Amino acid sequence: MAKIYLPLITILSLILIVFYVIARKNLRRISRGATIHDYYEAMSNLSNHFPGRVSRNYKFFHSQPSFDGDFSGHKFKITFWRSEVIGVPPSKLLLSCHVESKSKLKIYIYRKNPGTVLFAERINIGDNDLDQFFIYSNRPDEAKRYFFDVSRRTVIKHMVQKGWEPPHIASSKISTEIGITQPELDPEFIKETLKMMIALQV
Repeated sequence: MAKIYLPLITILSLILIVFYVIARKNLRRISRGATIHDYYEAMSNLSNHFPGRVSRNYKFFHSQPSFDGDFSGHKFKITFWRSEVIGVPPSKLLLSCHVESKSKLKIYIYRKNPGTVLFAERINIGDNDLDQFFIYSNRPDEAKRYFFDVSRRTVIKHMVQKGWEPPHIASSKISTEIGITQPELDPEFIKETLKMMIALQV
């Protein structure tokens, strides 16, 4: 019985592999004209501007290029995030920066209503621009005091104007993301953003 099923399983496996390869090529062709190789090259180019290294993260069938670097003594990580399962080049860029902090304060800012945010409460900070977002914190009163600083509010607005999503501030880690329109990374744009993120440290 096993002898009968083994060739059948082998043939079906080969058919699935062929379909996968064809689907991967088609999706790449109809996407933004860039392959994952372009994104690895863009990541590698960052090594000319920051101390660091390119690494590979895997999600399902494909890899997601990442760069672990250092900027002004702060560790940061950039990842080309691929939201689709098969073959499509990355759809957004994730950026996180580590800052020195012993605070337990966490602040999450969303463009759209996220529904329930566990262990956090929505707050209003009295800023017409920022209160259009959904701001949550695990320590509401402390978060409101955090936003008393006008420079912090200005930095967040500037990041959003530059195309970044409102940042999430979680103790010693600040993170944000941006949609990708091209495979290249501008090191100066990344540096400018990292400076803003460092300015937001708790």
